[in-house]
Amino acid sequence: MIRSLSFAIFLFVHLFAGALDFDVVVVGTSPISLLEALYQHHTGKKVLILEAASECGGAWKSISVCGVKHADLGCHQLGSDTRMIRFLKETVGCEIIAMDHPDKPPIPSNLGVNGFYFVNGCYEMIRNIEKMIRQTDMVLLLNHPLESVYIDPLEPQAIVSTRGLRYSTRKVIVTPCSEIKLENHPTLPLDRQTTSKGKYYHLYMLIQDATAPRFSYLTGRGEGVSRMMNLTHFVDLDNSGNQLIVLQLHGERYFNDAHKYMDHLKKQQLIEETATLIQAESHIYEQPYYNQSLVTQMPNGLQVFELLQTGAIASMGSYISKWEQAIAPLTE
Repeated sequence: MIRSLSFAIFLFVHLFAGALDFDVVVVGTSPISLLEALYQHHTGKKVLILEAASECGGAWKSISVCGVKHADLGCHQLGSDTRMIRFLKETVGCEIIAMDHPDKPPIPSNLGVNGFYFVNGCYEMIRNIEKMIRQTDMVLLLNHPLESVYIDPLEPQAIVSTRGLRYSTRKVIVTPCSEIKLENHPTLPLDRQTTSKGKYYHLYMLIQDATAPRFSYLTGRGEGVSRMMNLTHFVDLDNSGNQLIVLQLHGERYFNDAHKYMDHLKKQQLIEETATLIQAESHIYEQPYYNQSLVTQMPNGLQVFELLQTGAIASMGSYISKWEQAIAPLTE
């Protein structure tokens, strides 16, 4: 009874007795989420960013693997949208190269099949966006997952809970990979609001091969392989005599097949016949899926929550027209 009374007083103070803590709470730190947070800030909103992990980036973060720092988590493509190239260069401050021809500038005539990419991989993009955020008064909380949300049934506003902290807001911006639990759902208590999760399996292979990388990004090309990427150009391994290749696999059972994949790459002439495996390391990336059905059952749910499309990095193309009108370019 005392706890219920305390919570009722808390709700009154936050929802009815004055200004909200934040105009917008952004959940997650994919590049699209971070850029949307910057847009909200530059249009006059007070913004809080919540990230469950200890670093920014989501599926586009970088990891240290096989003794190599700042390697992309998995395989990524950016495409060949020239407007995206301009935005990433002029606003985010990224140095862009042709993915298939990293020794040439990224102009339409030499982009190749796989379009453009960052000189230093995803690490460069996330690092620069973090710099842009630090130049503002936005609040970024790492290691702070969104634990639950209370939606006001009378007004389109909410209280978000994270690690014992509670913040009121008018808008919660989420992605298809945000896990949502609602405190005052009409039929499901918190412990029954299950969220399905997906796993992405990656095998990194550091190989000794002094020849130039023979591919940047390929799909399939082996049993259990959905796609592969040669990260050598993007992790500063050029001219080192070594290459770093990552395979996205269909399951954990393929993690012990590094030598088989080495033979397969040799047969396809994607690495030198004399190449040897120095080290193999596996990595699993797990992410939940946004349960929108929970939100649609709540009064004001669809007004409080806004869903960003972040399934592919190319999705940012649909947001650039508004972002470039407001986001201040990175200044060193």
